[in-house]
Amino acid sequence: MNKGKVIVQLFGGLGNQMFIYATGKALAHRNGSEFIIDHKSGFIGDVYKRTFELNNFKISAKLAPNIYSFNYKFGGYIRLISNKIKRHLPFLTIKIIEESNSKFNDDLITGNNTNCFLKGYWQTEDYFKDCSDIIRSEFLFSKKMSNSVLNEASIIDSYDGRSVALGVRRYQEVKTFVNVKLTDKQYYLSSMKKISEKIKNPIFFCFTQDQEWVKTNLCNHGFEILFMEEKNIENGAIEDLFLLKRCKNFIISNSTFYWWGAWLSENKNKIVIAPSNWVNKLSVCKSWNNI
Repeated sequence: MNKGKVIVQLFGGLGNQMFIYATGKALAHRNGSEFIIDHKSGFIGDVYKRTFELNNFKISAKLAPNIYSFNYKFGGYIRLISNKIKRHLPFLTIKIIEESNSKFNDDLITGNNTNCFLKGYWQTEDYFKDCSDIIRSEFLFSKKMSNSVLNEASIIDSYDGRSVALGVRRYQEVKTFVNVKLTDKQYYLSSMKKISEKIKNPIFFCFTQDQEWVKTNLCNHGFEILFMEEKNIENGAIEDLFLLKRCKNFIISNSTFYWWGAWLSENKNKIVIAPSNWVNKLSVCKSWNNI
């Protein structure tokens, strides 16, 4: 008997790719289906030049052949028709399941979805919480880190339980804000104060693409902040995620990238503070502190 197929189209930055992958992997596991990822079509024409980055992990998914990713002559037209009829032509048995305004889709957990193609961001752990151990094993790093990154990791490790990742996302690359709301200065300062009340002499390791904003707004308030080195575009995201995961505690902005750094941390006693201004209100884990 042939297995069903769960197919996902990957797109966006590393954090988005990880949410899409995790949701699809968990769904395939529940239904005993083969898991396939379309790792090409979602990046065609990406205005931020983003690319497939999950090959830096020990993922087990099969890469989609052209027939599943509509990567063939007139494939774009076939995709449009498929989206309209909610079936993945020419495979009428494969239904298309599309996310609806970040509303949680219970059918992905309880329904019979052995043959489907997922379209969406799926930015909540509720889609894969029952498969957490599997997802963590899929996101083990396969990329060999440079000596400079390993040196930064050793500095983080030296502070042990005092280390706090401070993830500051300013979305400076976004020209027009649609659903994204910036996390303000007061959130970070309040969160740092809250952490300081629970951890003696915390060291805040700042991950950001806008160091000047942090220096102007968050430094000189009595907190010890160390800036992580800026990485090159090609390897920056995966290297910073490797370092984020090493931290024992977290203050994150409304960024899926920082979300995954906190989620992947193996510290069972970690403190995670997250804002409330997410596009998907279900993104913040129930065990985290929500401000």
